[in-house]
Amino acid sequence: MACPRAAHVPMLLALAEVAGQQTEIHQRTTEDFRRMGGIRMRKVEHYICEVCGTEYKDKALCEKCERLHKQGLTIVRARFLPVTQDNTGMPVTIEVEVKDGKETRRATYKR
Repeated sequence: MACPRAAHVPMLLALAEVAGQQTEIHQRTTEDFRRMGGIRMRKVEHYICEVCGTEYKDKALCEKCERLHKQGLTIVRARFLPVTQDNTGMPVTIEVEVKDGKETRRATYKR
């Protein structure tokens, strides 16, 4: 009667051969990297607007984006629909106001 494990021997030998080839490829690749002076990489520099999260390559454009976002908005009015028309509880429109030095500006946002 043949040993049940004997059937697995050719498969195990084949796997060991593949693993040996992979190890050899890894060693050659590592040697190539060392010969080229180590792993090469690039430094990537970008800027992210702290208000909206947009990424920019140009620092000046990112600073402009941050300056143009209105801060300190005040909700002046919110308009809601009855529960029979909208059961989310969220306003349909909001009116916001911002004071820019001398003038007061308002904007209405709709969903």
